[in-house]
Amino acid sequence: MATEEDCVEVRKVMDGLPEKDRKILLWLFFEERDKGEICRVLDVDREYFRVLVRRAKLRFRDSYLQRSATKIHRASPMG
Repeated sequence: MATEEDCVEVRKVMDGLPEKDRKILLWLFFEERDKGEICRVLDVDREYFRVLVRRAKLRFRDSYLQRSATKIHRASPMG
């Protein structure tokens, strides 16, 4: 179960992503759109769509972890 703080962090990370990555993740995971529909909108085949999703997820993860690390570093007494 996500806390409000987690939700705020996810929104901030999503806002910082490139527009295409943000749309892909929103459509797929938040709006639960059909993959075939997303492929048609993006004009890509399913194989390439898998690549786009993987890249978007990696960018999200990297950005989220970077924000978390920065937040922890600032909160530490030695930071």
